[in-house]
Amino acid sequence: MARSIGHTRRRLRRMVFAVSATVAAGVLIGAGLVAMAPPPLAAAVDTSVEAAASSSVDSSIVKAADLSQFKPGNIISDAVFFNSATMTEAQIQSFLESKVASCRSGYTCLKDYYVQTRSIAADAMCGAYSGGASERASRVIFKVAQACGINPQVILVMLQKEQGLITSTAPSAWAYQAAMGQGCPDTAACDTAYYGLFNQVYGGARQMKRYANPPGTSNYFTWYAPGRTWNVQYHPNTSCGRGAVYIENQATANLYYYTPYQPNAAALRAGYGEGDGCSSYGNRNFFNYFTDWFGSTQIAYKLLISRGADIYLVTGATRYHITAADWPAFNAALGSPVAVGDQLFGKFADGGEATRFVRDTTTGEISYVDGGAIHRFATCDLVALWGSACADVTQLATNDFALFTKSSEMTAYARTVSGGKIHSLTTSTLVPYFDSAALTYFTGESAPYAAVLAASEVAKRTVSYVRFTPATLVVSEASPNVYLAQTDGRLLRVPSWSVTLDLGLGRSARSVAESDLVGYTRSGDLTRFVSCERNTMYGAGGTNYRVPNSAGFAVTSLDTGTCGKLSISSTASGELFVKTSTSSDVYHATQGVLRYVPTMTRLVALAGGTEPRILTVSAAAFADFTLGDPHTVPVEELHQFPVGQFIVSASSTKVWLPTRDGRLLYLPSWDVGRAMGLTTTAQRVADSTLVGYDTSESLGWFVMCDGVTSFVVGGERYAASGAEDFASVSLDSSLCDLIPAARTEAAPIFVKTSTGAAVFHLVDGGRRYVPTMAKLADLGGGAVPTILTVSEAALGAFPVGEQYFATGELVKSAADAAVYLFDGAVFYYVPSFSRIQALGLSTVVRTVSGWQASAGAGTLSTTVVCGDTVYEPRGGVLYPAGREAAATDTVLDDMLCSRLSTAS
Repeated sequence: MARSIGHTRRRLRRMVFAVSATVAAGVLIGAGLVAMAPPPLAAAVDTSVEAAASSSVDSSIVKAADLSQFKPGNIISDAVFFNSATMTEAQIQSFLESKVASCRSGYTCLKDYYVQTRSIAADAMCGAYSGGASERASRVIFKVAQACGINPQVILVMLQKEQGLITSTAPSAWAYQAAMGQGCPDTAACDTAYYGLFNQVYGGARQMKRYANPPGTSNYFTWYAPGRTWNVQYHPNTSCGRGAVYIENQATANLYYYTPYQPNAAALRAGYGEGDGCSSYGNRNFFNYFTDWFGSTQIAYKLLISRGADIYLVTGATRYHITAADWPAFNAALGSPVAVGDQLFGKFADGGEATRFVRDTTTGEISYVDGGAIHRFATCDLVALWGSACADVTQLATNDFALFTKSSEMTAYARTVSGGKIHSLTTSTLVPYFDSAALTYFTGESAPYAAVLAASEVAKRTVSYVRFTPATLVVSEASPNVYLAQTDGRLLRVPSWSVTLDLGLGRSARSVAESDLVGYTRSGDLTRFVSCERNTMYGAGGTNYRVPNSAGFAVTSLDTGTCGKLSISSTASGELFVKTSTSSDVYHATQGVLRYVPTMTRLVALAGGTEPRILTVSAAAFADFTLGDPHTVPVEELHQFPVGQFIVSASSTKVWLPTRDGRLLYLPSWDVGRAMGLTTTAQRVADSTLVGYDTSESLGWFVMCDGVTSFVVGGERYAASGAEDFASVSLDSSLCDLIPAARTEAAPIFVKTSTGAAVFHLVDGGRRYVPTMAKLADLGGGAVPTILTVSEAALGAFPVGEQYFATGELVKSAADAAVYLFDGAVFYYVPSFSRIQALGLSTVVRTVSGWQASAGAGTLSTTVVCGDTVYEPRGGVLYPAGREAAATDTVLDDMLCSRLSTAS
């Protein structure tokens, strides 16, 4: 049993170990029988020390406890006494620091005290304690409270009332040795087994549990058992008397076991001061300290009470209503409220609405309630930035302010929701940062504390778009599109990973919420051509190469941050030339297209006279370009071949005839070469010698020299008329000189083969059969023209056109027996050969395959019209009929009429 007469730094507890007690006989008080507490084992008590104790109360303690509320039978409720969850370790440390601003030189105050602890197995009183090599006093108090199920506030009060350790700025070594008076009886020296802060705190808390005689222990502590009335002395001096006390609960019994005296009326009137010679102060001061520091000893609340649906923050004699918006912050910091009745609620004056801005009325410190703790404001300007003013904050008593856990100081950074993104905060804007890397890039801060800004304050500000670290690729959860985020609020769509790989931006995109992209502007596609400040660059293989700004391509402007992430070639700006890995062909990127560069000479010339840089690009990059016309090569730069020499490249079977003006004329058949009279062998040459030549034209039997179109055969040229519909190729003068002109005046071209007599007229893009010499003469202008002999291949190269018919010729279709007379213009059906004989014409009939007379010409009649005269043909002579033409008369073409004989 430990007992105390009051708060003193000199008087020690005494502990009763396994001793028997004789319960004195009861004495009659009033109408009932009152049990007597056993007398103290100490023979005498130094009352002068008892009196001195009252004067040692620390002057820093705000003495506000109402001792009229002191109930000797219920000093503290079980709910409060055994509530081990009232304070966290951090809150205990914060509380200790609030009581001692600084320690006197040469001393270690409790807030800075560390001690080695030992591991202790669980028993009937306490759970197991895991020791440590160096544990702070606040940790020891917290861990013992949890292990033994004692309110840490009770331990703090006991440390103060026994040795004044909570507020002492110069605690002695002995104060730590006997911190709670555990194991120090009044009649003997202290038990060294209980020396030291850890042994004192653990032993004292364990003893508080032992007083309840828990299962597994003896039923020893019975003389202050709850539920009975006991005579409790006022002072160790028995002459001071006793008073009947109905012990209502175990917690109050524990305090009497520890300090078996109740304060008399003088002690209660004195507050923290001295009473009279029969006053004791231990349990009075316990009530005072607890009430002043932690509130009611009867109701387990930490600043929070509730009345119906309303919740209040209470401090001193004032209550502040907590709004629904602010309640989560206070709940996280102080826990749940305790429902109170009208009597207690009425003791607090209405202070209006609570704010999350709280002030310590002693130090003036202003803090913000957030994240389960309070956070100090360094300046009133910062308070204003967060939406309040230093004069408008909620005022808290120092002991109530100390119940909050202190954490990081307030900054100009905020969150709009708990755990949300950090925003930089101004009076008008909120700028969110996607992650810590983005925050550091834009602000230089690595991990500033960011409290949650009230929703009403968020509503007053413009929330900007989310800032990403430069060169960040993002993909929304709501879309498959990948974007490159720009610090100026643009989103550049990535058309393919090949683009970002070529630019050196990789192919890894951050998955973001669609809300993270609100406020951004979709600004087209990211291209391989990008601009950084005044430089235009092209990305290839992860490196960016400077190119002329006037290249004519779509260029994406990048922000400074992204530009800073790019790998940029140190090579000076120059024309852009590219090739693929699968081809040696080089292209010039200019004016928005790719132009093939046919020769190295041309490449060097385009590059300004020096061998240029050629970038090897991917197939995807090459495909993004539009192909333009190839660069032409000046004739003087071409490889020259002998005039008239056919050539074939090393990689092809095509035969070409080079010209002096930079063309390669394709030879479709050696028959053409022989017709031109040129050598019929081809020289094989390297592919490189053909670079730059134009290969768009082909040779044929018609050529043009000096503007005259001629037909070639037998190594000579024949000027041709009617050749407009035939393909012809212009020859340079050197080639024309190799093929002499056999005819310079244009005339129709008639051809035959060496194996056939049929003659054909080359006209209208094909060949037309000439059936008779007369027709040939007609086509030749009245005389038989020159007939050129060509090869079968040459003749076969011209498509068959319509057949010619001779004037006055009789023809029939191979598919029909009807015979027709061709008068030079139309065909007339011949019903009888006698009518042909009457006209003096031949009756020989030519059968024509694939031909059919057109309908409508009519039938050859016995009378014909030539000019304006009607004739009757007889014996090969036309005789005038002497009448007007009738509808039944056959009107003959002038061509045929000119060949018929008329009577004179």
